[in-house]
Amino acid sequence: MQPDSIYMSIRVICFDLDDTLWPVDSVIRHAENALRQWFYRYYPRIPQNFSISDMQAMRQELLREQPELYANLHELRRINIKQVVNAVGYDEAIIEPALDIFDNARHKVKPYHDVIPALERLYKNYTLCALTNGTADVKRIDKLARFFTVSLRAGDVGHAKPHPALFETACQRCEVEPEQVLHIGDHVDSDVLGALQAGMHAIWMNRKKQDWNAEHQPHAIIHSLEELDNVLKQGL
Repeated sequence: MQPDSIYMSIRVICFDLDDTLWPVDSVIRHAENALRQWFYRYYPRIPQNFSISDMQAMRQELLREQPELYANLHELRRINIKQVVNAVGYDEAIIEPALDIFDNARHKVKPYHDVIPALERLYKNYTLCALTNGTADVKRIDKLARFFTVSLRAGDVGHAKPHPALFETACQRCEVEPEQVLHIGDHVDSDVLGALQAGMHAIWMNRKKQDWNAEHQPHAIIHSLEELDNVLKQGL
């Protein structure tokens, strides 16, 4: 197939979110601190007995015991909050408000500088879709929501990337075949290999300029979305 025909065959571009469209570590730190301050103000026995690190360790233990929670990180955090609430004797009625505090803060993201200009160009010619193993819903992010037709999280389908369920659901929702989809993400296994195994085109978003160390190659490697137009025009 000639490059022009590959370029013309793409109808949908799917994006991973965390560390692809925005840096995630600072977002999670902000959300965990927001929740901790809320606990201090209204339910102080929780932060007096459990640090952020303690709760992180508890979640890791939960994942070891219940690996299916990798596909539903929202539920993982719910269980974790329930653990500490019960441990210090508060009413479980505070679990949902606590989740809301974390979730609202978790959606206060700052996109990389190249993201909005690229989406402005792309959404005029492609259907854009968000696929994430995390808990962010791009439809809740004011600066980005208008660009995306579909937003899917692992918790929506019960499986995390690289399982094919999220990729297959994206195709169904966008009414396209896998070969008409380009997926862009930062994670070698979850994003690139998962998309390739699902029959899609895949681009590795390598913002950290690391070496590719997997057997199967992505269709392209980029360090910024500023490079994407040229990749598409040259052919994947």
